Amino acid sequence: MASPIRYEPHETPPPLTTLTLAAQLAALNAAALVITPAIVVRAAGVPEYLPWAVFSAIVVSGLMTIVQARRVWRFGAGHVLVIGVASPYIGVCIAVLSEFGAAAMATLTTSSAVVTVLISRYLAAMRKLLTPVVAGTAVMLVPATVMPVFVEQLRAVPHHDAPQGAALSAATTIFVTAAIALSGTTRMRLWSPIMGILAGTAVAAAYGLYDLQSVQEAPWIGLPSFAWPGLSMEIAQLWPALGAFLLITAVGHIATIGDATAIQAVSWRTERRPDYRVVQGAINTDGAALVTSGLAGTLPTGSTSASVAMVELTGVAARSVGIVTGILFIAFAFMPKALALIVAVPVPVATAHLAVLMAMLFVVGIKLVTAEPLDHRAGLTVGVAFWLGVGAESGAVYPEFLQTFAGGLFTNG
Repeated sequence: MASPIRYEPHETPPPLTTLTLAAQLAALNAAALVITPAIVVRAAGVPEYLPWAVFSAIVVSGLMTIVQARRVWRFGAGHVLVIGVASPYIGVCIAVLSEFGAAAMATLTTSSAVVTVLISRYLAAMRKLLTPVVAGTAVMLVPATVMPVFVEQLRAVPHHDAPQGAALSAATTIFVTAAIALSGTTRMRLWSPIMGILAGTAVAAAYGLYDLQSVQEAPWIGLPSFAWPGLSMEIAQLWPALGAFLLITAVGHIATIGDATAIQAVSWRTERRPDYRVVQGAINTDGAALVTSGLAGTLPTGSTSASVAMVELTGVAARSVGIVTGILFIAFAFMPKALALIVAVPVPVATAHLAVLMAMLFVVGIKLVTAEPLDHRAGLTVGVAFWLGVGAESGAVYPEFLQTFAGGLFTNG
């Protein structure tokens, strides 16, 4: 049951209340901020880029979370909406990072903000174009096309280690996460991903899969070696991937519209109509986060839904909680030992954690598609588009033709 609103966005809770809730919100999002870049970078085979990718992702997320809560000019919802690494980009980021490098990924991330300008300015028209059927199909394709990468990562353990360690740690992660999410209290369900990671890591450590040495060697306070990748000017090479980035950005902004509407519904004592300026400010912040992420040379970032559940549960909607959460993110980025604790999470455990999130993302796509009754036209559109997307991504649909047509644009699901 949702708690009654104790503090509205403009009100100020006691400092201890603010700090406690901000710490909890930061903890709930910290694992994803570190694990998602780690999986992408490892799958792409560029481990030397990992420290910078994690550091800059956390700093950008912290800064944009503050902007989202504080509202600066036309940027920010003025509500508690945490910014984090955007999981729908995982598949395309792995592909671009492995084939073209970090500079290319940074360029595509920055370029994606053009979608923000269009959606923010023509919000009503864009929502008619990006219907639930279109958005839902795109969301369903993200986990469907990235799962083969996850399957390979689940087996990524040193050759001398017992293979059952990887399997058991991954299975434990999924089982504990699902068990708590299905049977726990509302408050416990918020912590189910972290509890799953801890349980899986404990099993992996028993098989010697947890790298304690890297944690011991990491300093308590410090900076990673400067590894800014810059931007790529090879725009012609990046054209096929640009279409995927733009579509995922559009779908992500649709999700932000929902989050910005939902956070308003749970933040006031008396019912109010959704404020268009709040929605527009949230979308603009997502665009600023994309530009900042690209210029910083890290993965795309955007609004997440975790804070909506937290506000509904605690009844504290004060924007000061969002500001302090952003500050805690930035402070966390300068603690290499704390980051090393999460980066050292074994690959099978981290992959199993993200696999659960991808499974839930697939369900989100189904909900979008079925938001309205499906007629035969919508059903045919979803079915054909989904399976053509999966076939194109896997190379099963005329690969010799699609790889050359339109610069290879249609090889992306």
